[in-house]
Amino acid sequence: MWRRSVPRLLAAIGAALLVQSAAAAAPHPAHETAQSDEDQDLRAKALKGDPDSETFLGLDLYFGDGGVVDRVQAVEWFQKAAQQGNAQAQYYLGMAYHEGQGVGRDFALAQRWLRAAAQKYYADAEYALGATYLEGAGVAADSGEAVRWFLKAAGEASPHGDDSGIMLSQYLLALAYAKGEGAPKDLEKSVFWARKAAEQGHAESQRLLGEAYAFGYGVKPDPVAALAWYRRGSEGGSAAAAFDLGVAYETGVGVAMDVQKALEWYRRAAERGDARAQYNLGVAYASGEQIPRDESQARTWFEKAADQGNPDAQYNLGVLYCCGQTLAADPTTALLWFTVASHSGSPDALAAQERLRPSLTPSEIAEIDQRAQAWIRTHGATEQAPALDALQREPIRRRSTERPAPPSPSKSDHRTSG
Repeated sequence: MWRRSVPRLLAAIGAALLVQSAAAAAPHPAHETAQSDEDQDLRAKALKGDPDSETFLGLDLYFGDGGVVDRVQAVEWFQKAAQQGNAQAQYYLGMAYHEGQGVGRDFALAQRWLRAAAQKYYADAEYALGATYLEGAGVAADSGEAVRWFLKAAGEASPHGDDSGIMLSQYLLALAYAKGEGAPKDLEKSVFWARKAAEQGHAESQRLLGEAYAFGYGVKPDPVAALAWYRRGSEGGSAAAAFDLGVAYETGVGVAMDVQKALEWYRRAAERGDARAQYNLGVAYASGEQIPRDESQARTWFEKAADQGNPDAQYNLGVLYCCGQTLAADPTTALLWFTVASHSGSPDALAAQERLRPSLTPSEIAEIDQRAQAWIRTHGATEQAPALDALQREPIRRRSTERPAPPSPSKSDHRTSG
C-alpha cells in the first residue's frame, strides 16, 4: 500500500504532532499536470468512500502536501476513514484531538482513537499512548503503563511501513531501564534497546550506546566503540553526541587529546543548542587558556546556556558583570544573575549575593529581586532532553576564570554529563 512519509514527533515526551508550516512548497512545474491528475483521482476515490484515499486526502490537507493546509477538512476525512477502521486515520484523528488541531482538544476522544489504532498494532499509536502516560498528558502519569505501551510498539514488525514509533519506543525503553523508571533498573536491557534503535539510525540512541561503552554501563567498556557511536550520533544530528566527542578530545579518552578539536566539537554542539557545550565555550573564551580571551564572546555563550537553565553559566555571568577584566562593571546585573543562579541551585551564588548586596541600595536590591523573579517566571524550569540525563551523572564543571574574591569560585571537575 502506498504511504507518504510524514514526520512525527511527540514533543517533550508528550504526544504532539509535528506542526508543519502552512506555506507548503509549490509543486515543480514539470509535475503540475501529473500531480493534478493524481489529486483528482485521489479525491474521486475518497468521495466514493475508499478509506485509504480518505486517509491520504486528509494527510494532504493536514500537512499541505497539495499546497493547501486545511486541518478542519483533514480531520473530517480522518473521521470518515477512522470510522471504517483505517488504523492510520485513527492514529491521526487521535493526535488531532490530543493537540486540538482542526478540532477541539478532547483527551478522551484522543485516547479512544489512539487505542483503536493500537488494537491494530499501529506502532505510532502504541508509542503515542506510552508517551501520554509518561508525560501525564490527558491521563494520570504512569511510567509503568508507559513502558507497557513502549514494549508493544518496540516489538512491532512495522506492518504499516513506518519505523518512527518503533525506534522512539526502543529509545525510551533504553532510558527507562537505565533509570529504573517504569521498570526495574537493568543496564543490559537498556543497552539492548538502545542498540536496536541505534542500528536503525536513531541519533540519540547512538549517543546513548556510546555512553554505555564509554562508562561500561551494561556492556564491557570500550572507548573506541564509544567514540564511533558518538560520531554516528553527531552525524545524525545529536547535539549531545557532539558534546561527548568534545569531552573525549578534551580528556583524551578513546582518542588522542586535542583541545582544539574538543572546542570544534563543543562549538558544533553549542550551535545545535546543547547548554553544556555553550557553557564550555563560554569558559574557554572567559579563561583565555585555549583560545584568545574574549569576554564578549564568553557572555554570549553563557547567556545562551543560562537561558536554558544552566546554573554555572548563570553564576559566571554574574562573575563577568561583577569582576570582568574588559566588560564594564555592572553590579546590578551581576546581582541579578547571582540571584537567578541561586534559584537554579548554584552552590556559590548565594554567597556571592550576600557579598554584593551591601554595595547596593535597598531600592536597587528590590528592583533586582523583581527582575529576577520575572526572569524565573518567564523561563521556568528548563528540562534536559531525556538522552542528556539518562544515566544521572553530574554535569561537567570547570572554572571559568580566576575569579576575584567576592564570587568565591567553586572547584572544577571533568566528569561528563549524561
